[in-house]
Parts: sequence; C-alpha cells; structure tokens
Amino acid sequence: MPSRESSSSANLANSTGSSRLKQPLKQHSKQEKKRNSTNKANKANKEISILGLDTTGFLSALVVGGIVWYFAGLAYLTLLFTFLLLALYITSIGYKIKVRYGVFDYARGWQNVASNGLIPFIAALLSPYIGSLPFIASVAGATADKFASELGILGGKPIELFTWKRVKPGKSGAISLLGTFFSFVGALTITFAAKFLFPISSYTALLLALAGFTGSLVDSIAGYFEERGLGTKETSNFICTLTAFLLAFLIK
Repeated sequence: MPSRESSSSANLANSTGSSRLKQPLKQHSKQEKKRNSTNKANKANKEISILGLDTTGFLSALVVGGIVWYFAGLAYLTLLFTFLLLALYITSIGYKIKVRYGVFDYARGWQNVASNGLIPFIAALLSPYIGSLPFIASVAGATADKFASELGILGGKPIELFTWKRVKPGKSGAISLLGTFFSFVGALTITFAAKFLFPISSYTALLLALAGFTGSLVDSIAGYFEERGLGTKETSNFICTLTAFLLAFLIK
C-alpha cells in the first residue's frame, strides 16, 4: 500500500508537470493571436485602396458623385467628398489597435458605399423639392457613426445595449463614453462644414448635428440586433442615415 509521502510526491509532480504544460500553451496562444493580427495587417496592406475604397467601392463612389454633381450641384458633391476624407483620416488612427481587434477596414467595398451613401444620394436628388437639410443630416449621421466606430475603439470600456454588460471593443450594439463623444464631434464637424456650402445658420447646423448624432445612436440599437443575426453592418448604416434624414424634416 503506497505511503502518504509517495502519494503527495506524485501529486506534486503531476501539479508541477501540469503547470509546465500550461505555460507553453499560454505562450502558444499569445503567439497565435500575434500571428493572426500580423496576417490581418499584411492582408490589409496588400489590398488595393483608393481613398479608403477598393475598386468596386471607388467606382461606385465615382458614379454616385458624378450623378450628385450633375443633378444637385457642386456643394452636395463637396460635402460628400468631405465625409470621405474625414472617414479616410480617422480610419488610419489607431491602426494597430484596430487590426488587433479585427475591425480595421483598409479598403471598403460597394456595399459600404451603398449603405452610407444611398440616403444622401436620394436626398441630394430630391433637394429641389425637400431642400438641403435632409441631405446634410443624412451625411451627418454617416459621419457620426464613422467617428463613433473608428475612434470609440481606442479607449474606454464599451457596454452592450439592453444587457449592459462589458464587452470587447469593436462589438456592434455596444457604446462607450469615448465613442459617444466622438459621434457628436463627427456630426458637428460635418454640419459646420456645411455652413460654408449651404445657406444655414449655426443654430440649424447644431440641430442637424443632433439629428446625425441620434442616427448614430439608432445605429447602435440596430447593431445589437445585428449581433443576433437580424441585419448586417450595412443595414445598420442604412438605418442610421435614414433616421437622420427623417429627423431633418422636423427642423425649420
């Protein structure tokens, strides 16, 4: 019959061996995560990007821009181009962090152009009948959402809507204090840029920014359902710009 000493020694040996096995496993897991992040970065760098868009995205934006310029005018095209430049700039901020979380979009496709640009496109074409405010508000909504998602991931602790649980940065349907702040900053930036293109007052620009900001919040609600299989990122973007577009009709 084995003694207690020999049994204890065996247990100690097993425990030591187990801990030695766990250490390489942890190191392997860390190395695997680092390798995946590096692969994502390398894949992103190999993609063709023109103003943050892939070939289909760029061609789609070119067609949309050309039609808007022809039917609505240079001011409408300029505001869309301003949004594009802002999106390109803030996407480049925090590159390594975004790659680590798997949310870096080096080159967006036509789906992204359609989901963010369809409502502003329609609003621009209808501007002779509905005015410029719905167009500006819809672009503000797209800008607010872009600032929230691209800059909110850089800090803060996001919580998921309705469950109020802490979640990892970059998850759809979650909000953070930093992301919410930058959402409003983005909306305000684009509407005050519109002041130089359209005959609107500072007060109206502020109201339009609030419409865009609200659209971004509704986008987050749509993102909660997106995480549960109801919709996609594109449908959330569309809902965001549509919400801002509709709210603009309440602004006098």
